[in-house]
Amino acid sequence: MKYPVTKELKTAIDTIFADPRVGLRYLGALEEMSPKAGFQEPVSPNRSPVERAKMLRKKLEDYVLLAAAQVEEFGSGEETARLRAESTSTLIALRELWLHFPEVFEP
Repeated sequence: MKYPVTKELKTAIDTIFADPRVGLRYLGALEEMSPKAGFQEPVSPNRSPVERAKMLRKKLEDYVLLAAAQVEEFGSGEETARLRAESTSTLIALRELWLHFPEVFEP
């Protein structure tokens, strides 16, 4: 399974990345997303959509927690700027998840 890249998304990736393959690789669009390729197993569609969205929420929040730990470890500088940019994107994704699936945030 590969991420389905639209023409518009491909154009945007081409603009953002000096080597578009970098962005496409992050997206999972260049190779089959399998555990052998370094991707996790897909979540079973037999699980409820809310359960799967809760798993996504946890994973995104864990990325932000990891970035915070790395900022504390590295201090400041270029690495911190990169971590801040990545965390900004992740926080925006969490906000969108909350706006589209508020039930995921109920205890």
